Amino acid sequence: MIFALVMSAVFAAYRSQQRSQTAQEALVEMQQNIRAAMLVMTQDIREAGCDPTGQAGAGIVKATAGVFQFTKDTAGDPNLPNSANGTVTDPNENITFGFSPANDPERTGVIVNGGAANLGRNTGGEFQPIAENLGAIEFRYLLQDGTFTTNPDVSQITGIVGVQISLLARVGKADPDYTSAQSFTTAAGTIWGPFADHFRRKLDIVTVHLRNKF
Repeated sequence: MIFALVMSAVFAAYRSQQRSQTAQEALVEMQQNIRAAMLVMTQDIREAGCDPTGQAGAGIVKATAGVFQFTKDTAGDPNLPNSANGTVTDPNENITFGFSPANDPERTGVIVNGGAANLGRNTGGEFQPIAENLGAIEFRYLLQDGTFTTNPDVSQITGIVGVQISLLARVGKADPDYTSAQSFTTAAGTIWGPFADHFRRKLDIVTVHLRNKF
C-alpha cells in the first residue's frame, strides 16, 4: 500500500511536469508564429507605395479591417538588381495579406467559432502561408491627418501613412486542463472573445509606418 501511494505521487508529479512542459512548448511555438507573421508583414508594408521613378503608379489597392493589398516598385530594372523599373508587374510587387477566402469567406479577418488558420501572403498567384494557428487579424490605418480607421473610403486610401496590425494567435492543441474567459481588445477597440474552449491565445499589436509617406 505504501509503495502504491509513493508511486501514485511520483506519477502525479511526473504528469504535472509533463503537462507544464507541453504547455510551455505550445506557448513558445505560438509566440514564434506571431513573430514570423509580423516580421514578413512589416518588411513588405514599409515599402507599400514605393515608386522611385514616379511612373509605376504604386500605392494601396485595398484597405479593409481584414485584408490589406498594395503595390510597390522595387524590382525589374535590367541593369541594377533590386531596383525599380517603372512598373508593378514584377514578382513580389503586388501583395495581399490576410486569410485565404476558404478560411475567411467574408474577408472579415476573423476565423469563425474561435478557430484558427494559416495567415497568408498572396502576390497574384497562389496563397502562401506565412504563419499558422492564427485566429484573427485586424488592420487599422493611420491617415495623414492623424486619425485612424479600419474602413477607409476611396479618398482616404491615398492618405494612409501607417498600419496598426492586431494579430491573435492560438496554440495548436487544446489543453483540457486549461480554461479562460479572457477577451482581447484590438487597436481599434474590437473585442475578440471570450472563447468557450481550452486553447491558450495571445494578442500582439504592431504599428508599421509607410516609408514612402515620410
